[in-house]
Amino acid sequence: MGFFKKIFQKGGVTEAEITPQMPEAPKTEVLKEEKIVAKETKSDAITTINLRKEKLNKICLEKKELQDLTSKVVVVLDYSGSMDQLYRDGVVQETLNRLLPLALRFDDDGEMELFIFSNNYKQLPSLNINNFDNYIENEKVLKKYSMGGTNYSPVIRNITKDQKGDIPTFVIFITDGDCFSSDKTPTEEAIRKASDKPIFWQFVGIGNSSFDFLESLDDMQGRYIDNADFLKISNVCNLSDEELYKALLGEFPDWLNAAKLNNIIK
Repeated sequence: MGFFKKIFQKGGVTEAEITPQMPEAPKTEVLKEEKIVAKETKSDAITTINLRKEKLNKICLEKKELQDLTSKVVVVLDYSGSMDQLYRDGVVQETLNRLLPLALRFDDDGEMELFIFSNNYKQLPSLNINNFDNYIENEKVLKKYSMGGTNYSPVIRNITKDQKGDIPTFVIFITDGDCFSSDKTPTEEAIRKASDKPIFWQFVGIGNSSFDFLESLDDMQGRYIDNADFLKISNVCNLSDEELYKALLGEFPDWLNAAKLNNIIK
């Protein structure tokens, strides 16, 4: 029976029934121990990132288009209400941890641009080796931003508008469901408009929803070149790092070849 439950019983509680508290350890000792634990956790996280980067390097050696590639890496995360538990359970954070090696491999600054989207979108601070650990919590994402519906086109238009030069941009666009019906035509128009730009859109559908619209973007007509691919992953946690990287990079080399052939990139 808990202490507060005893208090509210008839007759209350006597002094003898209260278990004395153990004396607290000196404050300086507690602070010192907390710092050591935090340091070990960050060190372990960086070690895991480096191991994943080694796995990615081996995969890139198998594809000549990726061996000496310099590319921006952009991750776009669904922030609709149905994604709430994935953020709270740490699945989104772990996904970011697994994607960061792509930026460390391809981006000359070693940074991964990051957007969240619902009805509209928000660009968050870029992810890098210095700030990736507990990023979602440290940036207070769930406290700062309200979740909403699912509109793809606003963030697609923004990324396209901000594209500078001819360095390729590899966009990993993660969602757990198709966009609103009212956003389908604007999304198709945005992807068509971006098809002569050095941007490749890798759409990733997670969970067990139907992704008929995203699948249709893969084969959509009226584009300068094929600039989008769709990949469905029921549970990203069930894939090994090697399986995840091979799946994400499956169509990217073909786009690189087509983009060079059509003078979109050098």
